[in-house]
Amino acid sequence: MKQLERPTIYTFSDHISFLKSWFSYLKKTKNDFSIRVLAQKSDVAVGYLPMVLSGKRALSEKAFLKLLPHLNLNPSEQKFLTLLRQVGEASTHETRLSALDQMSRMKAFQDSNQKDVKVYEYLSKWFYVAIRELVLTDDFEMNTQWIQNRIGQKLSAAEIEEAIQFLIEHQFISQDKSGKWIHEKTEMDCKEGIFKISLGQFHRQMLDLAGVSIEKTPRERRYILGHTVAVSPQDFEKIRVILEESVAKMKELNHSKSKKKDVYHIEIAAFPLTKSQG
Repeated sequence: MKQLERPTIYTFSDHISFLKSWFSYLKKTKNDFSIRVLAQKSDVAVGYLPMVLSGKRALSEKAFLKLLPHLNLNPSEQKFLTLLRQVGEASTHETRLSALDQMSRMKAFQDSNQKDVKVYEYLSKWFYVAIRELVLTDDFEMNTQWIQNRIGQKLSAAEIEEAIQFLIEHQFISQDKSGKWIHEKTEMDCKEGIFKISLGQFHRQMLDLAGVSIEKTPRERRYILGHTVAVSPQDFEKIRVILEESVAKMKELNHSKSKKKDVYHIEIAAFPLTKSQG
């Protein structure tokens, strides 16, 4: 008979998904396990956990701390689950980002999610992305001082050297046979899972830089346009399609043969200014 595989918590990006898999595993491997018994041992209402697992209730910190000692997890797994719950339930972006940063430093997580850890570090510092694009400019020099002079925001030599080392080591950039620096094809998908938070952090940084550019960048070198409009849910879906099509067209420009002189970030945002009434 094939042995039941124990769920590996470090491969999960959502604490509720893990708990569902973990409870299913415990039910099949421990004769005395049930949601009811777990609730009684943890001193939480018997009907509370099924509502949490179905998404009808959030898993509060108070209830979570009561449950944690009775989940049959080792200390490292308990720590990871605690951070995973913070990523999913914390009320502030800063707390979620701090939890994600701690998760990314755990060796067990790194071993199970090497590609995601690489993407997280790449997006967590805006200048990594900027320097990667800078290598495509016509006059690029792999020189710390040159890069420092070309980047619009103040960066230390140490930050630039750290970025270059990361980009080369993780194959975001490389040299072709002629010695020219080029992009390597690197797959990045932050639309799902915990690393969509790193993408959110990236956009926050870029929106902050957009604000700075209003004051410091001459009008002829920037273009910031916005429109406020009342929409229906159906209208918003149409807006989403228009924005996605626009980004796709701009991506094509990266493959044009025209000489590249500068690095731009184009931030297109559509967000509500009102609270939904349902």
